[in-house]
Amino acid sequence: MEPRAIVIVEDNEPIACLIQEVLNEVPGYGAVTVADGRQALAVIPAVRPGLVILDVDLPGLGGVALYDRLRARPATAAIPVLFMCAAAREAELAGRGIRDYLRKPFDLDDLLARVHAIFDQHTPLH
Repeated sequence: MEPRAIVIVEDNEPIACLIQEVLNEVPGYGAVTVADGRQALAVIPAVRPGLVILDVDLPGLGGVALYDRLRARPATAAIPVLFMCAAAREAELAGRGIRDYLRKPFDLDDLLARVHAIFDQHTPLH
């Protein structure tokens, strides 16, 4: 079975590594990390992930701006995105109609449950 690719866009290296490690322990998942939005613009189309886990607060190209660019490109428009944000940014996401996010700090079991649910919802039928 081909791994379900996940791109984690997180500039905090310990958090990114922890999430990657936890996801890569799940059979069938293959997670990679990138530290900023500009790098993610190159990596995401190349990896063609089934999910992007995206920090809202990134240096340079922020998470919401990256999300907008992904949605504007046909090759990446349909990729599910799970945001990670501090409580102060929830209103910004909600105002844009974004409901799929985890509030930092989050529980790793919560993260896994959300990732499983997203993949279950977006599994193509053969």
